Amino acid sequence: MLHLHIPKGVVTGALSVFVLTAVMSAQTAAPLDSTPVTTAPPSSQPVALPPTPSATAAPVAASTNFVPLPEPATSPITSPDLIPPPTQEPAPEQSASVPRSPSHPPKPSPTPAILANAAPNFTGGAEAGRKIQLSTLRGTPVLLVIAISPKNGAFRSQMSQLRGSYEKLAAQGTLCFAAFTSESGRIPSNIPFILVNDPASTAASYDVHGSFAVAIIGRDGNLDCLSTTPLPGQRILDLIQNNASMQNQLRR
Repeated sequence: MLHLHIPKGVVTGALSVFVLTAVMSAQTAAPLDSTPVTTAPPSSQPVALPPTPSATAAPVAASTNFVPLPEPATSPITSPDLIPPPTQEPAPEQSASVPRSPSHPPKPSPTPAILANAAPNFTGGAEAGRKIQLSTLRGTPVLLVIAISPKNGAFRSQMSQLRGSYEKLAAQGTLCFAAFTSESGRIPSNIPFILVNDPASTAASYDVHGSFAVAIIGRDGNLDCLSTTPLPGQRILDLIQNNASMQNQLRR
C-alpha cells in the first residue's frame, strides 16, 4: 500500500488561507456597520439552544374587528322541545266501595214522625210533687183513663182487664195516667197510676163528656185509640205495638 506523507507546515498554511478567504467573503456579503464586532471569548460552558417555538405558546394578537356576542336571553324558553314536561302529583288512592251483601240491606234513614191525630197535651204528677207533661214523653207509650171517680163500674172493669197484661205493658215502657172529673180516691189496683192535675179540662180537650173513656197514645204522640168502653189488656198491648213509630223501628 502507498502512504502519502504531507508535511505539517503545508497543512497549517492551507488551513489559514481557507479561513481568511471565508472571513473576507462574509464581510463582503454583510452590510457595512459602524458598530465594531466583538468576538466573545471562547467559553467552556455549553451553549444553550433557543427554545423551539410552540404553536400554543405564541400570543394571539387581538383583532380590531372583534364583535361581542349578544348576552344570553333572560326570557323563559318557549320551545316545546326544550321545556321539560310538568311533574304531576299522583292522584290520591280512592278506596273502592264495597257493595253491600244482599243479606244486609242498607238501613233507611229515620223519618220524622207525622202527627196525623196529635193527642192533646196534659200535665200530671202534682200529688207526688212532680210536673210531667205529655209533650215531653215522646218515645213512650201512654195510657190515659178518664172516669168520674175510682168507684165507677167501667173504671173498675178496665182495671180488671189490665191486671193480666200489665207486665207486658210495663215491658213496653207504658206510663198510666188517670183523670177523675168528679171525685178522687184510692184506685183499686196494684197498677201505678199518675193523677192528672186538671181532670175536667183534660176530659174536655179529649171531647169526653160521659162517665168513662180510655185513650191510647203512641210513642210518636198520635192518639191511636179513644174508646168509651173498657178495652181488653191484649187489645191495648196490640195498639201500642202496632203504633206507626214502633213499626218503623222494627223494620230497621
